[in-house]
Amino acid sequence: MFNFTIFKLGISSHFGLYNLPFNLEEYMVNCPMFHLNVVTGFSMEMMELLMQGEIDVAIVKDSYFSPFRLYRQTPEKSVCLQFF
Repeated sequence: MFNFTIFKLGISSHFGLYNLPFNLEEYMVNCPMFHLNVVTGFSMEMMELLMQGEIDVAIVKDSYFSPFRLYRQTPEKSVCLQFF
């Protein structure tokens, strides 16, 4: 029997297409006990899933020219953790 944690990640489609593949291999090697459940879509959809508790973290853009932002839902609000 395996003991692992499922981490639900919501990301914008653009980030998922162009950035995620390069980072996913390193993540899987360094974090073998965490399994990713990745959902992609529009940034607004990812923020809605985050606020509803359907995903653990959202990586989204506010606009086409803004940097990507990493959000985590707290009991009070969504908190931006990092820009990249």
